[in-house]
Amino acid sequence: MFKQFFLGFCLLLIGLPAVAQEVKFSAENLIKSPITGVTGHEVLISRVTIPANTTLPRHYHPTEEFLYILTGEAYLRIDGRADQLLTAGMSAIIPAGEVHTAVTSSSDALALTYRVHPIGQPVRLPPPAPKE
Repeated sequence: MFKQFFLGFCLLLIGLPAVAQEVKFSAENLIKSPITGVTGHEVLISRVTIPANTTLPRHYHPTEEFLYILTGEAYLRIDGRADQLLTAGMSAIIPAGEVHTAVTSSSDALALTYRVHPIGQPVRLPPPAPKE
């Protein structure tokens, strides 16, 4: 009985760091609609909330992403480029296929994103594995 309890306790402890590192943010689709005249694509407009002191997982999109900061501030990190501080009222264009993330400091950030997206493809994709 003690061995089972001890084993379960150890497994719980091993799993805690992974739970603690889970990134909390929200992306609410405001508009998701097929585009007349652009076969196989839809428009996605989303409200993205990034809590203070958060780094989003690195990712990329199959098409360009247009970003507008409504409130707060965040650093936009695109691989191979200098960080760009975006504050309320600023915008940025993230090229298709560019691996990027957003980082907040002491305040939340609220942004709108806009994409023309291929229907049926994932919205966010993880970066490719590093080449050995």
